[in-house]
Formats: sequence, C-alpha cells, structure tokens
Amino acid sequence: MKTSIISLIASLDEDNGIGFKGKIPWHIREDFKWFKEKTMCHVVVMGSKTFDSIVKKLGKPLPGRTSIVVTRQKNLKYEKVLTVDSIERGIKLARKKEKNGEIFIIGGGQIYDQTINLADRLYITKVKGKYGADTFFPKYDKFKKLIYSQKSKIGNLNFEFNILEK
Repeated sequence: MKTSIISLIASLDEDNGIGFKGKIPWHIREDFKWFKEKTMCHVVVMGSKTFDSIVKKLGKPLPGRTSIVVTRQKNLKYEKVLTVDSIERGIKLARKKEKNGEIFIIGGGQIYDQTINLADRLYITKVKGKYGADTFFPKYDKFKKLIYSQKSKIGNLNFEFNILEK
C-alpha cells in the first residue's frame, strides 16, 4: 500500500505572512476556490485556531473533507471532525483516513512549523504586497522544484498560484 503524500497549502504575502489576528489579511475568491479544489475529498489537518476561524466563517467544518484538529480541547463534537493532541498523532490518523493519496496541512503557523520538514509538496499562493501579518509561514527554501505556476490579477491585487516539491 502506497503512503499518502503530505502537502501544505497556504496563502502568503511577500513577508511569508499568513494571518493577522486570526484572519487571512486579504480576500481572494480565486484563492478560496483553489483551496477547495485542491483539498476536496482529502483529509485536512489543522490547529484549533484555524479550525475555530473556519467554523466562525462557515458556521461548520469544511464540507467534503475529513478534518483532523490538533488541540487539547476534548469537547469538539462535529461530524467528520477528529481531534488529536499532537501533530504526530494527527499525521498517523490522517494516513489511516486518507483514501485519495494526499493529506493537506492547512494551518496555522505553529502547525506549518511542525510539518514543513515532513511535507512532500507545497501549494503556495503568493500575494503581492506586505499586509502586516502577525502569523507567518516557515522558510521553505528546500522546495526548489516548481511544478506549476499561474499568475493572476484581480483589480490591484496580484497573486500567483505555485506548486513546489523538494
């Protein structure tokens, strides 16, 4: 049986900023579409702050995906949401649950820091500009192989979808 690959997916500014006060500092509809397209029907692993922000925004966990939340909270009771108390347990559980060959790490900053060295692939949306973020994506200079790139612009907002591998 082939092991699922581990992918990190994130949207970041020129300073590798990913968030400010628990929110993404920009709103790019195409980026949300990209995220949904890539993660649909996969297991997604996240920290509790990321999970809380998703539930706050959508009113529920991400549909069409199995969510694994790394948290010390024991009272998260949602359908298709599993909780673990460490990233190691999260990855182990994700490997059991993933049926389509790719596990997605979706944030936040601490979870990305703990998984960057485990990752096989990165899905990075680079947003032009600096947004004064307080949460950052780790250095990813080991990912040198660009396997996909598409530049886009909406109004004054320039961004680029990239897929990188080691």
